[in-house]
Amino acid sequence: MYTIKKGFDEFNRQRAAKLYSEAFERKFSKVVGNREVVEGLLEQCMDSQFCFGAYNENNQLVGLMGFHVDNQALIKLKISSFIKSFGAIRGIYKASLLQLLFNHKSDNAKQLLMNGVAIESTYRGRGIGSQLFEALFTFVKAEGYESIKLHVIDENPRAKALYERLGFVQKKHEKLPRWATDLFGVSGFSAMVLPIGEKEKK
Repeated sequence: MYTIKKGFDEFNRQRAAKLYSEAFERKFSKVVGNREVVEGLLEQCMDSQFCFGAYNENNQLVGLMGFHVDNQALIKLKISSFIKSFGAIRGIYKASLLQLLFNHKSDNAKQLLMNGVAIESTYRGRGIGSQLFEALFTFVKAEGYESIKLHVIDENPRAKALYERLGFVQKKHEKLPRWATDLFGVSGFSAMVLPIGEKEKK
């Protein structure tokens, strides 16, 4: 078992950025650049309050689950950071493209939007994802949310199968236009929802 905590401290900020850059490299690489550049930007753009972290015995972050509530999220794209890294024109262009890709919203005020799960490669298959989900379910019920929504790309069928086993149901599928597929490396995504009442019945 690993220790699950809400958020992460500054000691683990770089590890948090590394976890997300590796897990979602497909989404970031073509628009932003190599993994080192992505990690640097994520370090500046991550709000540690909006996630759950899994920690090993040395208090190192080995798993991360982000969420979005009340217009606040784990990753807040800061145009100023992009401008600093790429210059004004390229920075605004790159930030705008990523905003298009990550512009997901909850359906109502009683729904929490999950922003993805990232597990360090050497720790996968050890039940960390399940522990993070249980922490999220506990948080959602305590805060009075009625459902959880997430988005999964077509190129990640294993993640979709996992979400289905947890009780998430696909509500919508969106196919991206060819130009977006070529740019992001993502052909489409499914919006999936889990009503909390349904989770409690399982």
